[in-house]
Amino acid sequence: MRSTRVRASAASVLVRTALLAALAAAIGYAEAALLPALPVPGLRLGLANVAVLVALVSLGRRPALAVGAVKVLLVGLATGGLLGPSGAMSAAGTLAAWAVACLLDAAGERFSPVGLGVGASAAHVAAQFVVACVLTGSPAPLLLLSLSLAASLPAGLATGYSARLLVSRTPLTQVSVGV
Repeated sequence: MRSTRVRASAASVLVRTALLAALAAAIGYAEAALLPALPVPGLRLGLANVAVLVALVSLGRRPALAVGAVKVLLVGLATGGLLGPSGAMSAAGTLAAWAVACLLDAAGERFSPVGLGVGASAAHVAAQFVVACVLTGSPAPLLLLSLSLAASLPAGLATGYSARLLVSRTPLTQVSVGV
């Protein structure tokens, strides 16, 4: 992964981070507003997480965390769920996904964006179920865990492949210093 990271000025990294954060928020809001509810509560494709993965692979850990945090904040504000259970689940899932992706990324070239996407997707689901159990005071949400983890595999694959495609083909991740 490190070979794809952009070497750029702090201002350039800030601008790229802001662009990816805006993209993540827009996709996250569109997904929340437009896609029909799926049969399993809380199950989504997670397309906004493509921007977080692109930030991690091309800019590093801190920009990726910033993109994820902005996504949670803006989508939560736009949908009215920031301070509710969905906001807590989104924040926990995003933080867990970021942490796992960072750990896998630290392993070096062993994991492509696709592998990072799959690991992050599973971590996102697991963290959301921990929060659901805490909020309900019951282990009952765990009855849906296996189904949700199974669904996280294709979602993670889609997110990872999309991130890989963007990293390899967009100027956002290929601009040199001084631009």
